[in-house]
Amino acid sequence: PGIYETCTQGYFGASNPRAFVVGSGQELKEEGTNHHSGKPLDLPMGATVNGWVDERAVDHYAVKVEQGKSYTIECLAAGIDSKLDASLVVLNTESQEVARARRGGILHFQARHTGRYVIQVHDFQFRGGPHFFYRLRFHDHPWIESVVPPAFLPEEPTQHTVYGYRLPGDQHRNDTIRRSKEIQRMEWEIRIPDTHSETHSMGLPYPKQPGDVTSRTSPGNWTVRAAIPTLSI
Repeated sequence: PGIYETCTQGYFGASNPRAFVVGSGQELKEEGTNHHSGKPLDLPMGATVNGWVDERAVDHYAVKVEQGKSYTIECLAAGIDSKLDASLVVLNTESQEVARARRGGILHFQARHTGRYVIQVHDFQFRGGPHFFYRLRFHDHPWIESVVPPAFLPEEPTQHTVYGYRLPGDQHRNDTIRRSKEIQRMEWEIRIPDTHSETHSMGLPYPKQPGDVTSRTSPGNWTVRAAIPTLSI
């Protein structure tokens, strides 16, 4: 799963690269019949819907939530070459706005009541058309917002502070730095194995595997190697 790039190569050369996404869950398609709040498209937990917004229109999706639980909405657009400047709005069972992300494709919210909530998606300037496409995903998986400090030294255990949502264990607690009751903080000791790999081309080192980083001083008498870890919960 992830974002990949592809291009077409022909007699006169290669085209510009375009992005496409490989997903890991259920994939749905938006048919353009959900522009009214009374006719939203059902979006199951963990599923991804593919669609685009029409000009001066809002797409509506219905999701089931439980009281007190935290949820995340991801609207992927700019990262896959879309012109959409996504705005996200969450309405509760009484059609009252409970959360909003005016610009940006990530929205975290906590449900105050059990029931059927509605997610609204539209362009910030209410533009639309086939070039304003998106991938919308609704889930309750753990989410890492940031890690402090962000740097790691291979083979050396380091104490890090992890901020996020729905973090595992009983160590986390509510954090008021961001004025949010949902953001959580926990302390982790992280040890990254020294698994770098390196190959050479024209006498210059470059990373061989994703996540490897190489750096060379001038005139190049030594090389510093480090691995960028992927944190998974």
